[in-house]
Amino acid sequence: MADPDGNEPVPFDDATADALTEAFDAAADDLDAQTASRASLVTTASTDFRGLFSELFASNADTARQGASNLAECLRTVASFAGDLKQAAKEENTRRRLAREWQQRMDDRNGVEVVLQDIFGSEPPPRGEQKAAPVMPPGRRLGRLA
Repeated sequence: MADPDGNEPVPFDDATADALTEAFDAAADDLDAQTASRASLVTTASTDFRGLFSELFASNADTARQGASNLAECLRTVASFAGDLKQAAKEENTRRRLAREWQQRMDDRNGVEVVLQDIFGSEPPPRGEQKAAPVMPPGRRLGRLA
């Protein structure tokens, strides 16, 4: 059941975020490595290749290079954003835990403590700042090269 005060922990799977980050970073690194090796192959193939088809081949190779670079950038952006989400969930869960602990202390007071706190003041509630959720930075759309 959900906490009516909104202080239940934010469900977040750190292991999944870590796995996603690792996989996307590795895929981006693979794309970069393939782009470099393919550039060498394109250069070798282009030495004896002439005419219209050589121009199409060069244009297609350039499109593939740009697409791979764009895709690697997008993968790294998503990987970085997963880390941002992980950190934000951790900070929010800390804020919520402090609020739950404070509320528990208030609920556990006996009658004398309530009267004394009414007279002399009580422990103030935690003032952790509720931050906005992270926002994924806009990136280039795949399929549209700059």
